Amino acid sequence: MVAVNRIKRLRGTIRQRLANVPYLTQKKFWGLVFVMPWVIGFMIFFAYPFVLTVYYSFHEVELRGEIITTFVGMQNFINAFQSLVIDNVIFSRVMVESLQDLMINLPVVLIFSLFIAVLLNTEFRGRAYVRAIFFIPVIFNAAAINIAMSGQFSSYLQASNEDSLFQLRAFQAFLMEMGLGRGLIAFLILSVERIFTIVNISGVQILVFLAALQSIPRHLYEAAAIEGATKYESFWKITFPMVSPMFLTVIVFTIVSTFVNSPITQFITRVSDRFAYGMSSALSLIFFLMNFVVLLIIYLIIRKSVFSYD
Repeated sequence: MVAVNRIKRLRGTIRQRLANVPYLTQKKFWGLVFVMPWVIGFMIFFAYPFVLTVYYSFHEVELRGEIITTFVGMQNFINAFQSLVIDNVIFSRVMVESLQDLMINLPVVLIFSLFIAVLLNTEFRGRAYVRAIFFIPVIFNAAAINIAMSGQFSSYLQASNEDSLFQLRAFQAFLMEMGLGRGLIAFLILSVERIFTIVNISGVQILVFLAALQSIPRHLYEAAAIEGATKYESFWKITFPMVSPMFLTVIVFTIVSTFVNSPITQFITRVSDRFAYGMSSALSLIFFLMNFVVLLIIYLIIRKSVFSYD
């Protein structure tokens, strides 16, 4: 009982002191508290390997009973962009293709996941089963699903490839008759071709948007309905601004997920299997910087467009 009373008094003292602290200071304090577990985990598990990777990227690394390093400066990075070829695949080309995949996946996943989250947030019979279907790739291993789809089961899908190709060309011709630009048509065609991939990688994003939708105060919609707002107006004036803080979270997750599943990671693994640890470290550093630059650019673009609600 004495220990319990001491804890209660301590909690009361903390609350009393926090009550005198400005609100913005409290937000910074609790933000730091929630970030500290990640910082501690990074310092324990990732800081040393990261520094070692940066060090190896500027050296030629050899194993002769011990690790022997020879400083080569930027040579590993130069060779990566000029002469690195594995199985007739050029590294620089893989980088460009990975960026192209990201430019297609990111907007499509963002729009698709928000659309599905809005649908799943409505009341209808069997909603729990429909949610489970979209969350299956999250619960189970997505790699296992890809293997299953590319195995024997894929033969059933390939049986209708000719019909699908004909329909896709007809859809492309229809878009061209509408007068849409070639760039937009190419984007739409590529999006349709990779619909399975989009559905497969959108599970977490749908979950994030669904949580954001369920946290919107209902009285906002009630007030809008009293004022005569339509469902369309309520979506753009209430739903869209209220879920916009989650855009950055979804974008970061989609970018990281797309890059992690890109052929670049396979390239890094193949190079390390050849015991070229200097080159492998350089590729890892390039991969990290590419992620960082893309995330920074997108963050700077959308940070002022996000609606903050307190």
